[in-house]
Amino acid sequence: MSDEFSKALELLSEKLIGWLNAFIKSIPNLVIAMLVLVVFYYISRYISRFVGKLVSKKVNQDSLVNIITKISAVLVIAVGLFLALGVLNLSKTLETLIGAAGVSRLGYRSCFARDTE
Repeated sequence: MSDEFSKALELLSEKLIGWLNAFIKSIPNLVIAMLVLVVFYYISRYISRFVGKLVSKKVNQDSLVNIITKISAVLVIAVGLFLALGVLNLSKTLETLIGAAGVSRLGYRSCFARDTE
């Protein structure tokens, strides 16, 4: 019984040490990914302001201008998220997010499609 417990404890400690080593090796990628996200956050703020000024010249409704500026900010942050996931070598997660975006687009199109006939 004691031998099985020590063997299980040894396997657990080996696994935890392996995880710790993998985490330590991925710290530079984590830092770069966080920097990418921060940079894209600030880029999204500037682009949002620019789009807001540009759209407000053409559109008189403040609510529509706000929606368009928020959408532009979200798109820029989404690009930053995709790049950060690429830096972290999480290509499967990236593919899942892109697939989910495509499925949600299809769902949106099917829900709001109008009959033209």
